[in-house]
Formats: sequence, C-alpha cells, structure tokens
Amino acid sequence: MPADRLDAAAVAPAAAAHAALAPLPPRAPRSTDPFVDAGRAVVLLDTHLWGPAWIHHGPESPWIAPTLDLAVQFHRSAPACEWLLCDAVSPVAAEGLVGARASLWDIDGRLLASASGQLFCKRAPAGA
Repeated sequence: MPADRLDAAAVAPAAAAHAALAPLPPRAPRSTDPFVDAGRAVVLLDTHLWGPAWIHHGPESPWIAPTLDLAVQFHRSAPACEWLLCDAVSPVAAEGLVGARASLWDIDGRLLASASGQLFCKRAPAGA
C-alpha cells in the first residue's frame, strides 16, 4: 500500500470543506433572492454527503454514490456570505447504502442548514 494512502480503518467517517459558488455569469452581483441562496445550500449539502464514505475508498476509487433521498432543513439565509463551510459525517454504510448527515455554516459560525440523506454506492461505469 502506498505510504500516502490513509489507513481507512483509522480514519473517522467525517469530512469538512470550505466552498464558494460563483455567481453566473462571472462577476455578476451576488443574488439576494432567498430561493437562490436555498438552492446554493442544497447543492453544497448534497455534494458533500459522499465525502466521508469516499475517504475510505481513496482517490482511485471505482465507486460512485448517487443520492437516493435528501432532506434539508433551512435555519437561516446568508446570501452575502461568499464562503461557506460544509461538514458531513457518514455513521453507517452497508450493503450498498450510505447514510450521511451534513451541516452548512457561514463565516461567522452560524448554522445555515442541515441535511440528511441516503446514497446508493455502486461501481462506476467503465470509462467514467
């Protein structure tokens, strides 16, 4: 096993990442629409659910995990906050299903949204 690969058994099933979604078109003013801000939260929460389980597979993993269901609770809006922190945990993964939870925080440490979801873990199609 390569020395730079983490020992999967020693790694907690959790991950955190800072993320910023640029407005479209580039350099456009950031939207203050609460529905646009909610959409940004959903995208970030959904895409970060796989991270904690993926850590155990490594960067050359042949596995993908599309979302089967996603529940999001919105606590507050922060459309002016460019950078957000998403932390996620995957407390269970078995028989092709991954359960995960995630939280989205603004730069001042306020909880913006929470999510839970279930993913279907399967081998990626050839050539993907």
